Amino acid sequence: MLLTAMFERQVELLQNHGLHTSVKLLAEFMLSSVGPGGVKARSMDPTVPAIHLQVSVDYADALYEMEEYRRAEHQYRDVLRQRQTQHRVKTRDNATPTAIRFKIAKCLMKVGEQQQALRELQLVPVEQRTPAMHMLVAKLLEQTGSAQMASASYQQALRECPLALEALLGLVRLGMSPEKLLASVSGLQGTGELRWLRQWLDGHAFAHKHNYARAVEVHTSLSSQFTSNAELLISAAAWQWKQGYLPAAKQAFEKARAADPLNLDKMEVFAHVLLANGRLQDLNKLASQLLDVGRNRVEPWLAAARYQQLLCENSDDGDQGLEHARRGLAFADRAIALDSFHSESFMVKGTLLLAVDQLDDAAASFRKAYNLERSFAAYQGLVSCYSACNRVKEALMLAKEAHQQMPSNPRVITLLGQACAQCTGGNAKARKAFSNALAHNPKCMDAVFALVALEMAEKNYAAAVDLLERHLHDSRTDYVYRRIGDICMMMKDYEKALQNYSTALSFNPDYKVAKRGAAMAMRRVDGLPDPEGDEGDEVGGEDASILSI
Repeated sequence: MLLTAMFERQVELLQNHGLHTSVKLLAEFMLSSVGPGGVKARSMDPTVPAIHLQVSVDYADALYEMEEYRRAEHQYRDVLRQRQTQHRVKTRDNATPTAIRFKIAKCLMKVGEQQQALRELQLVPVEQRTPAMHMLVAKLLEQTGSAQMASASYQQALRECPLALEALLGLVRLGMSPEKLLASVSGLQGTGELRWLRQWLDGHAFAHKHNYARAVEVHTSLSSQFTSNAELLISAAAWQWKQGYLPAAKQAFEKARAADPLNLDKMEVFAHVLLANGRLQDLNKLASQLLDVGRNRVEPWLAAARYQQLLCENSDDGDQGLEHARRGLAFADRAIALDSFHSESFMVKGTLLLAVDQLDDAAASFRKAYNLERSFAAYQGLVSCYSACNRVKEALMLAKEAHQQMPSNPRVITLLGQACAQCTGGNAKARKAFSNALAHNPKCMDAVFALVALEMAEKNYAAAVDLLERHLHDSRTDYVYRRIGDICMMMKDYEKALQNYSTALSFNPDYKVAKRGAAMAMRRVDGLPDPEGDEGDEVGGEDASILSI
C-alpha cells in the first residue's frame, strides 16, 4: 500500500510546484492501492486515514486546476463523506470541511450552477466563512436580488480585510454612499492617505447613478495623480461609451491600450466601440491580440464574437452572414461558460440572436443581462426585441422604466422616443423626445440618428442630410458619411452621394456597404444601367427603421 508519509510529502511537493498532472497520476496510484474494504480493512496504522483523506483532497485540487470540475466536485464530496466518520483526523488547512465546501462551490460556479453553489456555501456557518467565501456569497446574493443579505456579506469581508476594494465596490453598487461606507469600515477612519479611495469610490458611485459625465470627470482628475493606472483609464473610457461619445470613447480606449496592451479588463467594451465604428480590421486585430493574452477570460471571446457580428452585418451573402452569426454565438456561449455573471456576454448573444431573427431567444438573453445589470444596453436590447415582435406596449413600458432609472441620460431619452415611434401616431412624441435628448447633450449621436430615421420615414430627405452635416464636427466617422451618401442616393443627388461614400471609404477601406454605394453612385453618374437584381437607389436599408441597435 502506498499510503505512507513519504508519498504524501511528495504529493504536497508536487502540488506546491504546480505539477498538477503528476499529482493526479501519483494520487490515483496511492488511492487505488487501498483495495476492497477501504482504509480500515487494510491497515491498523493510525496515520493512514489522515494520509488517505489529505491525498484525496490534493487529488481533487489537481482535478480542479486541470479544469475537470465535475470530477473534482465528486472527489470533494467523497472527502466530506470521509470526514463524517473521521472527525479527529488531522490534515492541512486545505482539507478542512469549510475549505472543502468552498471548493465544491467553486466547482459548481465553473459549471454554471450558481444556485447550487450558494446553497453549498450557506451550509457553512457565517462565523466560519473566510473573506473569500463572504465575497462569493455576496456576489451570488446580489445576482438573485437579495440586496440586504448581499450587503451584510460584503461587510463581513470588510471586517477582516478593510481594503477589499471589490467589496467596497459591491456596497457602492448596492447604494451605500462612499462617505458613509468609509466611515463604517473599521480601520479606515482618519486615514489621510486614503483620499484617493474616496475619489475612486465617488467616481463609481456617480456611474452607478448613471451620471457618467461626473464619473469621467472624477476619474480623469484622479488619473493625473495615478498616471499609469489601468483601471482609471479603462473605466473612464467605458463611461464615455455609455454616454454615447463614440470618438471620445475610442480615443480613451486607445490611450489605455497604449499604456497597457496586455490588459483585458473592459476590452469587450472596446470591441463594441470598434464595431460601432465599423473597424473590421482593427476589431480582428484586437480579438487576436486578446486571445493571445488569455483564453480563460470572457473579454477575448466577446471581442471575437463582435468581430463575427460585424462580418455578419457586412455580408452580402445571407448564408455566409448566418454562418458568421453562428460562430459569434459559439464565442458568446464560451464567454458565458467562463463567467455567468458577465452581463455583456448575454447582450452580445442577444444581439446575434436578434440578427438571425431568433426573437424569443434574443429576448431571453437580454433579460438575463437585464437581471445582472440594469444598463442602457440591456434595456435597448429588450426594447428592440419587443418592437420586432410587435409587442409595442411592452417595449414602451421598458423604455419608460429605463427613463425612470436614468431620467437625464440622453441615450435613454432617445430610446423612449424610439419606443414611442413604434406606437400608432407616436411620431410627434418621438420627435419631442429626440429634441429633448439633444437639448441634454447636443453631441448625442443616438438622438441624431434616431431623428434622421424619423425624417427618412416621413420622406424629409433634405432635412435628414442637413441634420447629419450639422453634426459632422461631433462625429466625423465613416458611418455618418455613408448615411449621407445613402440619403443623397434616394434624393438622386448621385455626385454628392459618391463624394460622401468616397470619404467614408477614406476612413474605412473595408466598409462594404460604402463600397457598394460608391459603385452604384458611379454607375448613376456615368449613366450606366444597373446590374441584374439591383434594388434601385436604396443602399443602406438596414438603417431604415427608427429602432436599431
